[in-house]
Amino acid sequence: MENLWGDINIEKIETPKSILDQQGDFLTKETKRKIYGCVSSIEDNKLKIEYLGYKKQFNFEFNLRSDYLPDYSYKLLSIHHNIEIYPLLIKLPKSIFEEIECDIIFKQGCFTGDTYKKNHPDIQIPNDCIVIENVESFKEILKLIFRSEKVKNILTSLLSLAG
Repeated sequence: MENLWGDINIEKIETPKSILDQQGDFLTKETKRKIYGCVSSIEDNKLKIEYLGYKKQFNFEFNLRSDYLPDYSYKLLSIHHNIEIYPLLIKLPKSIFEEIECDIIFKQGCFTGDTYKKNHPDIQIPNDCIVIENVESFKEILKLIFRSEKVKNILTSLLSLAG
């Protein structure tokens, strides 16, 4: 029998989850282990995100935590995608979304739910979500989120409370 697959020489790509895991590690190092970013899977039955006509199969949230505050967690964002990974959907707390919303339109491959629907009127997507089309755009949006004033204030508070 002949190999109908041909030469399967597929390059492994960086996934959104692995990028968030790495950023969580950087945060832990930068705060001398006082704050860490934790990526966890969101169970399907807890989440009903649908867009582009189908339910998202991979759902993760990125939380800020501290061992000094074991009962507290701040949900910074959630990401949602299918097996093809992109387009990716990011959901943010309203205050962070509103702070960075104007900057999103200047990033290539990034759209707010509102602007995405203008070009795709048949698509159902929440207005306060961000649609990301590639890994470079994902990293650029993460920079905006992580460097926002709201996130800086949250990190300052967590560090102060952690002692």
